[in-house]
Amino acid sequence: GLGLVGSGRIDIAARSLRVKVSGHAPLGLANPFLATSQVVVSGAARFDLDLSGGLTSPDIYGSAELSDTKVSIPSANVNLTGARAQLQFSDQTATITQASASFVGGGQITASGSIGLTSAMPVDIRVGLERIRYSDEDLVTSTLSGDVTLQGAVASTLVIGGTVRPEIVEITLKSAVAAAHDLVSVTHKNPPQSVRQTLHN
Repeated sequence: GLGLVGSGRIDIAARSLRVKVSGHAPLGLANPFLATSQVVVSGAARFDLDLSGGLTSPDIYGSAELSDTKVSIPSANVNLTGARAQLQFSDQTATITQASASFVGGGQITASGSIGLTSAMPVDIRVGLERIRYSDEDLVTSTLSGDVTLQGAVASTLVIGGTVRPEIVEITLKSAVAAAHDLVSVTHKNPPQSVRQTLHN
């Protein structure tokens, strides 16, 4: 559930505030704001924050912790579970000091970096992939490792960089699809016994 404890002063005439807020909240409260991105979250957040300055863009200091979090992007068949994160707030920046999650299907994801809390939402985040097993449940199944960076501004231009290393890639063509297309000729060099057996069947 939602629990808040707050104290301080809000000056409506001057459009300023100086308050302290602590408590806990379900992350599901964010889902209406994430609807356009097709991201669904659940879990809990605990926070202890000091806010001061203007009402529209206050300076924020303090910390927050996310626990038992699940993140789902159904359109991309991406599901994370057991996500945890530690965040530190200073001025108008949230710094991810530690974050990790398990990828449903196998593998781990870690993240660190910063997110600006201004309207442009500048980001500088590094994401580590450790043997992520991804499947689109139709054609491709792959095990991936690597490091990915996200830099720029969420509200305008976001640049994704880094290196992703496919360790295993499996492509499965259903018989109806394969029969309807001219497939690329593939020559197997020194295939293992399991592959040779499949080729001869």
